[in-house]
Amino acid sequence: MFSLPYLFNKAGFATGVFYLILFAPVLITAHFLYSEVVRETPGDHRLLGYAKIYLGLPGWITAALTTGLGLLLVFTIFLALSSSFLRLIFPALTPLQATLIFWAAAVLPLLMRVSKMAILESVAVLAVVIIALGIFVVGILRPAAAIPWFNPAFILLPYGAVLFSMYGRSAVSVVMDYAAENGIDRAGVRRAITLGTLIPVAVYILFVIGVVLLSNRVSVDAVSGLAYLPGYITVVVGYLGILSLWESSVALSRESTGIFAYDVGFDGTLAKLVVAFIPLSLYLLGLSNFAILVGIVGGIFLTLEGTMVVLMWQKASNRRPWWSYAIIFLFLAGALYEVLKII
Repeated sequence: MFSLPYLFNKAGFATGVFYLILFAPVLITAHFLYSEVVRETPGDHRLLGYAKIYLGLPGWITAALTTGLGLLLVFTIFLALSSSFLRLIFPALTPLQATLIFWAAAVLPLLMRVSKMAILESVAVLAVVIIALGIFVVGILRPAAAIPWFNPAFILLPYGAVLFSMYGRSAVSVVMDYAAENGIDRAGVRRAITLGTLIPVAVYILFVIGVVLLSNRVSVDAVSGLAYLPGYITVVVGYLGILSLWESSVALSRESTGIFAYDVGFDGTLAKLVVAFIPLSLYLLGLSNFAILVGIVGGIFLTLEGTMVVLMWQKASNRRPWWSYAIIFLFLAGALYEVLKII
């Protein structure tokens, strides 16, 4: 989310919105296909387990590299961003202190039941929506810059980041757990997935408009470019960032724990320790370049994971409609672009 203002500003607002509209139906479909795989497969698994069942050992190895490592890198991205936002609220904190505080808050949900966690997540999501709307309103009322509409030189630039910001496969397992605990049927799951994919699109558009209008220099993380604004606005941006990162980390930490517990075979406690401490270790070792990590995870890891989800659904349902191959092509084309960009 926080890379989008910079990328939309470079590529043009119309280009960024095009990617949001393009990916919305694709990801709603991919998320629902994964929920169908979960529903139709007996036993407790996560993506690595399903990949081994439907795609064999090569699928398991690929999933381990793209999903197991990918989720840990996503958590590392959250840690890299967290100190900037928390220090907007509490300027006296050092970057390390702020990161450790966020890390502790992010791993705490591992000890909570799904139902209680869902209540906290709902409150966090509502707060994020309200704050993003507030930034949009302030940007409209006191613009400091204009919105660039289209720049063909950077037309492919937002691909990986937009996919990263919208991709929610890791949350589907939590949705399915919650549905099982509360007797929610297939139609209810479909509604949750659809709303959970579309609401962020609207929030992102409002957030991008607000930040671009408010910033006389749009920064990569959407934060430093707002430093000149009155203190109350930067504090609000800080709360938006922390709540958004924390809400995303909740589903992520539970999904990662499930992968290491159900699919890799770790003891439950060991799985939680891996999820909690490997991202922190990577961050402390210096893996904290936000822009590069977002491009790699969104453009390569998540596109390969999305491809596997569609392939697993094809095997599980014994169906291969044309649109499933269209989704695979879209994912793989994006992955190829990101690889070429890195090279």
